[in-house]
Amino acid sequence: MNGFSKKIILAVLCALSVCAGGFFAFSAVRIQTDRPKQSAPTAQTAVGVEKEQTTVSQTAPPEKTSSPDPQSTAAAETASASTETAPDAAETAPAATNETTGAAETTASGAAAAEKSSLLSLPAAAQTTEAEEKGVTVIDRFRLKESKIMSVRENTKVTDYLAAMGDAHAYMFSTTSRGVLQIGFHFGVSEFSGTPWVIYLYEAYSENGGAENDAWRLLTRLDITSGDAEITKTEKIGIYPGDYALIVTTGDVYSAADYTLMAAFVTNAPWEAEPNNSRTRYNELAAGVRTGGSSSNTLASDQDWYLIEMPAPGYISVLFEHEKLGGVSVGWFLTLMNERGETIFRQRSNLQDAETTSGEIGLDAGYYYLNVEPNVRQDADYFITCERVLTDEYEKELNEASETANEIPISDRTNRISGSLAEKDGTPDRDCYRFTLPSDGVISFTFLHKDLLRPRDGWRIILKDAAGEELFRTTSRWIDTTVASPQIGLSAGTYYICVDGEDMLYTNETYTINVTFVAGKNWESENNDTAELADPVEPGVIRYGTLVSAGLEFDTDYYAFSVQKTSAVTLTFSHNTVSGEGEGWVVSLADEKGTVLTSFASMLETRSVTSALVNLAPGRYYIRIDAGTRFSDAKYGVTVNFK
Repeated sequence: MNGFSKKIILAVLCALSVCAGGFFAFSAVRIQTDRPKQSAPTAQTAVGVEKEQTTVSQTAPPEKTSSPDPQSTAAAETASASTETAPDAAETAPAATNETTGAAETTASGAAAAEKSSLLSLPAAAQTTEAEEKGVTVIDRFRLKESKIMSVRENTKVTDYLAAMGDAHAYMFSTTSRGVLQIGFHFGVSEFSGTPWVIYLYEAYSENGGAENDAWRLLTRLDITSGDAEITKTEKIGIYPGDYALIVTTGDVYSAADYTLMAAFVTNAPWEAEPNNSRTRYNELAAGVRTGGSSSNTLASDQDWYLIEMPAPGYISVLFEHEKLGGVSVGWFLTLMNERGETIFRQRSNLQDAETTSGEIGLDAGYYYLNVEPNVRQDADYFITCERVLTDEYEKELNEASETANEIPISDRTNRISGSLAEKDGTPDRDCYRFTLPSDGVISFTFLHKDLLRPRDGWRIILKDAAGEELFRTTSRWIDTTVASPQIGLSAGTYYICVDGEDMLYTNETYTINVTFVAGKNWESENNDTAELADPVEPGVIRYGTLVSAGLEFDTDYYAFSVQKTSAVTLTFSHNTVSGEGEGWVVSLADEKGTVLTSFASMLETRSVTSALVNLAPGRYYIRIDAGTRFSDAKYGVTVNFK
């Protein structure tokens, strides 16, 4: 190997796919520095995403920026300050061994291939921002000598070696279709420690968004360490049509051992395509398509971003899968955001959890971002499936407060809406719904979900008025498939139903709320729990109501009437049939000073009871209804009888 720095190693590595007419060509050259700038590679197909075949009648998806972020623009690093300068183009390079399906070939095979030689270059400065790594030297610039573009079969292998510390080989390839590149690296047993080899994958692109590529950005990095001896190191990377370069260089130690670099390419495979590590560099996640991805185990901040399109309101569910891995650590964080960057959903996927599901997440029409962020460095593949259903009868996140509450239209039929409590990495979700009554009347609602087979509290449901005053509260357990409110009299106006799981066992199971409204003037109007808020009652006219509960607190209802002249009065209290026995209600009559004039109990087993006769002077009087020793929210009626 006399004067190795004056030789050019030419090797061929590629996979020619027969799927969708994809073309994959691979060539190997030696890196050189400080050479005049040469012509740029063929212009790359504009980096975009394959749109889901859906008619969209709204704004276009958020535009991707053409400028790479700092991580994308980081360039290959080497472990030595000295990088050999390649010889002139006229010098002849020895042939690197190129094996396909066990047969040995050389890069010189085929005169036709030699005639297709072309001049390729890496035009942009290659610099790194990974300052935390030790023993690494920046390759400021590297140019490529004349190289041969050859078409070879799939699973091609190229065997080569690095001549010295700081040596580097570059392998160029192009593809005309989107797909998955799988890189393999194999070497024999060697006595060493540290990282003898580092592999970089670069993509050619136009820094200013022009037609011709004029820069290179780093897509991924693969470190080959001593622990990988006698194994094949692989990594899958989704790529778009365009020009690429694989750089093999030394790490923090040098090894003269031969290595075998392998590559396979599958066209049109549903796989993430780098760079997709920011909200402006994303892949579209098509509905119902199981899409693969991986997080680089050597790029600490390799996050994968996906765009989800909702052409109309509805809901999505996200299934995240990976092989079961050792340890109990969190492997990934999944975060769903809206276009304003607000977090809708955040979930952990532990290394030992082979499958994690989001549950159904209600969304309005628009575009949303799903971020897959590795928590620990590992290169396991993952798969995401995003199912989507379009419907107007589902909640729309974010709806955590009265100001962002979803509307439940009120009509003369049952009004329905469904939702689920989205996970937010330990922070309970809250869903708020708003409805407006056009007139006085009575409402009732049911809360439904499937049986989850455990007697644990799962949801808290609260009814509030426009002022935020709590009118009714109940809890639904995991085993309660249906929880019904009592009939609740309300005046015309706006009200809210809020659902949360505070201090309860979290579940992302879907629930459904059915709201029924009947207009009428003969019902109480909550909140009427003080004399000042008493509902008027006319002599001889029955007034209906219910005692509702708010947690451990029970309701009190007040009614008021006036006496114009001294009169004898009785009160009649009636209620629907109620099972059981005991004191269900206590009815009191008081004057304006609060002095109780008469009081009696209504038993659960007694449908109607009338008070003793009371003589009343002219003035204003109040009827107070309280819960007895056996609380009931059954419908009751109260009547003032003048004798």
